[in-house]
Amino acid sequence: LAAAAAHTACALCELRLCKLAAAVVALNLCLGLGTGVFGSAGLKTYLPVILGRVSDDNFLSGGVSEYKAVKWINANARPSDRAMLGEILVRGYYLNVPYVWGHPAFQGRYRYDKMRDGDELYKALRRDGVSLILFRLNQESLYEMPAQFGFFLDENGKRVWRQFMADHTRPVYKSSEATVVRVLF
Repeated sequence: LAAAAAHTACALCELRLCKLAAAVVALNLCLGLGTGVFGSAGLKTYLPVILGRVSDDNFLSGGVSEYKAVKWINANARPSDRAMLGEILVRGYYLNVPYVWGHPAFQGRYRYDKMRDGDELYKALRRDGVSLILFRLNQESLYEMPAQFGFFLDENGKRVWRQFMADHTRPVYKSSEATVVRVLF
């Protein structure tokens, strides 16, 4: 990172820009990479894993709230399972099974607001082979679901989800940070 900043500063100097301007640009580049790319925590949070002092698995287990649930899915999913990401912030790229988005803001296939009841959602998910749903909610909060959908769902969509959850799922993984439910086929 420092080498890239120094190289950028030298390149700017060769373009007959003032050395002060080059230093300011290089400093902003370092600060941008330290906070913008790596989040508000900055680069220091990520250095142990980048340098190999902490394993990827340990780093993710401590910093990604749903990662342990994802590991559970990867270890326990059947070959025919397909997952649904039930929330806006769930990171599906760690899953080793096919997945679809469930949050209304990220998909248009499941129009919860247009469905009659939870049975209709069940039929749609069954048709698409969705058998596991991952939520970044503990079990107690799950049945208030889909409160996290917020203004993305009208009252009918919320009713459809609540009925679907009560009638067609059972929890298979529970922690204080995440819940996985199995769709009962």
